Amino acid sequence: MQNMTHNSPAVSFLSPVTELVSEAVSGIAGLFESNSAEKSKRRELKALLECEDRVLRDMGITRGDVIDALNVSMDRSSGYHLMDIRRRRRVS
Repeated sequence: MQNMTHNSPAVSFLSPVTELVSEAVSGIAGLFESNSAEKSKRRELKALLECEDRVLRDMGITRGDVIDALNVSMDRSSGYHLMDIRRRRRVS
């Protein structure tokens, strides 16, 4: 069997393919990681629903704001959504 060197056509072809596969795997892993972080953030936001309305009001949010943030799609940050609602309320 012929010994492949780094200069052989097979190795030079595999290098970009291996790189693409590696990038794809990293991207998928990143999606799972960000999805996991978002799920954790949503658990924390759900805990806000246990707060009294006056406590939420002191934070500048309402129970409805928290529910709205929890209902955004998983590809959007529920925390950023809630902060955006709060910011818009403070501006107006």
